[in-house]
Amino acid sequence: MSKENAEKVMQRLIFEYNWFRSQAESLQREINVLTSYLEQLTLTMTTIENIRKGEGREEILIPVGSRTFIKAKLTDPDKVIIHLGADVAAEKTLEDAQKLLEERLGEVQEVLTERRKLLDQIVTKLENIQNQLNQLSQRTK
Repeated sequence: MSKENAEKVMQRLIFEYNWFRSQAESLQREINVLTSYLEQLTLTMTTIENIRKGEGREEILIPVGSRTFIKAKLTDPDKVIIHLGADVAAEKTLEDAQKLLEERLGEVQEVLTERRKLLDQIVTKLENIQNQLNQLSQRTK
């Protein structure tokens, strides 16, 4: 391979490397958001389960932001208002809300698994491109 061709191949590989790296960074941000949402869903499900068991019916702590809480009493501990999507919320029983949250949890876990697999594939491509660049660099010295 001529030096000119090697430089063209290296430029193409560098372009591909940068593009895949950008995709990997974007996927990592999405994975972080999904992981955070998964943690929130799990915490919400735990809280609902505890209320269903009778824990926290007398007095609960309500987060108001900045790690600050207010003590409160539940007036209707058998119902919750849950976001359904598209700025729509509905009152549900604790059992129905928990079922809905379990469905969401499954969906998020599925998407998270897909994104992690895709990120692994991209990391493999990045490693392959890096190896090709290293080999070309050695040949052109």
